[in-house]
Amino acid sequence: MRAMTLCNGPGEERPCPTGEIVRRGRCPACERAWKDKVNLRYRKATTNVRQTDRHWRMIRARFLAEHDTCEHEGCEMPATDVHHKLDRAEGGDSSFGNLEALCKSHHSKVTAERQARVVPARRR
Repeated sequence: MRAMTLCNGPGEERPCPTGEIVRRGRCPACERAWKDKVNLRYRKATTNVRQTDRHWRMIRARFLAEHDTCEHEGCEMPATDVHHKLDRAEGGDSSFGNLEALCKSHHSKVTAERQARVVPARRR
């Protein structure tokens, strides 16, 4: 038979508010609180990702509907990609003033020029 121990609490190093003694883990109240907290964190993370992705797809579709050709100098190809002039990582946003419509080849070229290239060292 397993020895009795104090409840582990609802998490984040907080003790059980009732100080119950259990065979293992948490008392029913702390177990519910812990599961609710874990599920809430999971739901928030996945919902934000889905909403952000959906929002970007809507902006992209609307922008491409208004800008149907590549905006790169001298190019007449149909625009397929939307490029941020100032990267979001650098503080840019997804407003139309910060976007430009590009064909796939020009978008790849601009992105490759902008990003730091990390080339792995050759093995000998």
